[in-house]
Amino acid sequence: MKHYGIFADFPSLRAFLETTLRNHLNSFSARSEKSRHYRFEHCQRVAQIGKEVALAANIDAELLELACLLHDYGKWDAVIAVDHGRKGAMLLQEILQSLSLDPLDINEICQGIAMHVDGSCNPTPESGEQLPHYANSPSLLAICVGQCDNIDRYSAYRLYDNLQYVKFGKLSATERQIFISNYLNQLANLAQENYATALLNTLWQRNLALYRTYFTQLAAELQANI
Repeated sequence: MKHYGIFADFPSLRAFLETTLRNHLNSFSARSEKSRHYRFEHCQRVAQIGKEVALAANIDAELLELACLLHDYGKWDAVIAVDHGRKGAMLLQEILQSLSLDPLDINEICQGIAMHVDGSCNPTPESGEQLPHYANSPSLLAICVGQCDNIDRYSAYRLYDNLQYVKFGKLSATERQIFISNYLNQLANLAQENYATALLNTLWQRNLALYRTYFTQLAAELQANI
């Protein structure tokens, strides 16, 4: 980063933004404590991934770490879920400006957050909100935010969490096999995606391989129940 605004160093700035994120997520009292806790921990994991990716690719590690930490700030603020990155970027723009951070750093952080959901910097026509517009040629750092998010979305922890979410244990034997087959097809399609850095590609393929191995073995073990 160019400088840390009103803070003396990066750890102080990060600690403030971490607290800001936690407080904002916890302000949604209608959301369960479990979902709020998960969302905050997810942001922390993505921030760690971002730091590792940046250091391996000679990207500004502090900027990418902050963008990844804050990427889901607007998770529950948007009218339409797909716009939550853009809504979060809009809310964070004002916060980051109040901290006297460099405008170029703010723009890069917010652009990455804005586009992390669907790869588009700009809002959907259906959003009904005045959301920020960014240049159509995002930086490498901005592109990495959504890809770091995806690494955690296909992590070992999220595998467990996804099966709980779909109530896998309550599905019939046939429904389980259909679910697994569809998931394996989805993984095959995802494996064709090319990520922005060598480490991102390695992490992406590693996680997808873990999922393929798990679901292939699970299908075989459950075959006897059909």
